[in-house]
Amino acid sequence: MTSQTAPALRPTDEASKEGLRLAKEAGEAYRRMVDYFLEKVATAGATQRAGDYLVGVATEEAEPLWYLLGGRLELKEPAAGQNAHLEVVVMDAADHRFVPELTIDVSVARGGDDVGTFRLPFLWHPTMYHYGHSIHIDEAGEYDLTVSIAPPTFGRHDKTNGRRYAEPISVIFKGIRLEPGRKT
Repeated sequence: MTSQTAPALRPTDEASKEGLRLAKEAGEAYRRMVDYFLEKVATAGATQRAGDYLVGVATEEAEPLWYLLGGRLELKEPAAGQNAHLEVVVMDAADHRFVPELTIDVSVARGGDDVGTFRLPFLWHPTMYHYGHSIHIDEAGEYDLTVSIAPPTFGRHDKTNGRRYAEPISVIFKGIRLEPGRKT
């Protein structure tokens, strides 16, 4: 069973009091950016606490992305039929810093009908690191999004503070608005 209280970050030989303070400040700045994005930029968005994480979802129109292909950056349009973009941010619940290298799957449903399950890779963004993927929806409306996060395999420093992110997490966001469209 997953604890709803993330382990508190405590000063240790790996993490000084000053270092933890600075990490918390960095996390609070990231959290402010996430809140701004969810409230002012995204079509819809929400956050929920899930075990050691604070998970946020956002929706937008499908959008082009830059990819490094053959040693050159190339702008790729969304695949044919993709008309919505899912975004997930995952923050440490204790300090709100972004958690990298996660495997994120999002199942999308509407009115009890399954739209699909999508793997969301990491996406660099000029203001907000996140995981994202463009999908197809038939129409605008309220959708239920189930975000599943596998326990990451990366190493964790610190015998005291490193005991986190050890269980799979699943969190449901009900009634998240998706609208079809494509950014150009």
